Amino acid sequence: MSCLRDSSSAHQGQAHQQNSSSPRSSITGVTSSNPTTGGVDWLGASVWLGWSVSAHERFIECVETALRKAEESGEPEVIDGLPCDDLVAVVPFGGKARGMKYQLQFQGMKVDFSSSRVPGESHPNCSVNIPSTVLMVAGHRGAWSLVEGFLSALGCEVMRTNVKRLDVCVDLAGVDISKFIDLIHADAYVCRAQKEVQYKSHKRVTGYEMGKNVRCRIYDKAFEVIENEDKQQIMREKRWGQDEVLATRVEFQLRSEVLRERDFGGTVDQVFDNLPLICDWLTSKWLRLTETVVDRSSKNQSKAQVAEIWQLVQDYFQEWAGKNVEAFVTPIKRCGASGKALKAQTIGCLATLFVKQKSSDGDVKEFLLELVEEFIPEIRRKEPDRRKREELSFGLVPAGDLEGVPF
Repeated sequence: MSCLRDSSSAHQGQAHQQNSSSPRSSITGVTSSNPTTGGVDWLGASVWLGWSVSAHERFIECVETALRKAEESGEPEVIDGLPCDDLVAVVPFGGKARGMKYQLQFQGMKVDFSSSRVPGESHPNCSVNIPSTVLMVAGHRGAWSLVEGFLSALGCEVMRTNVKRLDVCVDLAGVDISKFIDLIHADAYVCRAQKEVQYKSHKRVTGYEMGKNVRCRIYDKAFEVIENEDKQQIMREKRWGQDEVLATRVEFQLRSEVLRERDFGGTVDQVFDNLPLICDWLTSKWLRLTETVVDRSSKNQSKAQVAEIWQLVQDYFQEWAGKNVEAFVTPIKRCGASGKALKAQTIGCLATLFVKQKSSDGDVKEFLLELVEEFIPEIRRKEPDRRKREELSFGLVPAGDLEGVPF
């Protein structure tokens, strides 16, 4: 372990500075030479915005004017007239999120908007995607603070958020990818994924990907950025601390379904608060590289000793995300029962109850009439709750009116 730690020690010890430092008003260029072990590498979120009528009308007018020019030129067009100091451009023909009409570029981020002033309960009117370059420079909390400031300047209020995609990673400077690939090829790993893909360039393995709903990518980061000087500079400043010929990245990607299933949170703030738990689960439960070949026929695969290189990965994630002190949640498989299924279940339960409580010559109709007398008060008790839910309009019902409603 010591040789691995010595080769990477210069890149540890400053992980939390990335996310606690105040972001600049502009993130163009690299502002700090303090490298960190890793961080959030992609953040995609749906946003429910509340607009005043005047602010929304002004926004749509400014964006539509710029969009017409952009569609004529085929290039992004700066939007004039918006009440914010930063340059904002509208992108013509951009790949927008579902239900969105406009795509804006802001500080290297893509922010999509629908034309709706009022969002629906399950239909957000904004979508935000923050790429790795922005997150490395500003940190995940700093980048999200930029988004909130931008939306506030437009005159709208963030009412609710939902994380659609989260990527987290660590960068191991001076570490060859072969240290990982050799263990994988030797079957010395435990992983929940079934799908695996290997990537090569000139017969050399440059990356390995596992999983579908949760994905892990282990790849040669120095090779990936070799032709991109801008990314190289950011990697030198924010991850490696110097020029690197050898550098491996371990990266995980999660979607909203997994975040909900594992109770990792839904909103941006909840997910940020749960990063220690998320990273611990990914590197200790979902995937682990081991010192020896794993016996697939054994029921005790989880007891296989963690490989030295994977322990370093776990340490790196803990250094920037924080130490996890929470217990893992076992996912509960929920099924949406149909009315037909519930009716069949009810009939079965009533039949069982009748057989247990009545003799063989008991009167079924009399038994059911007795139950009806008990059902009527219960139905009347639940009816106000049902009407309250039906009348609920997103963002318009005071919280006090919902007290006592069993959602």
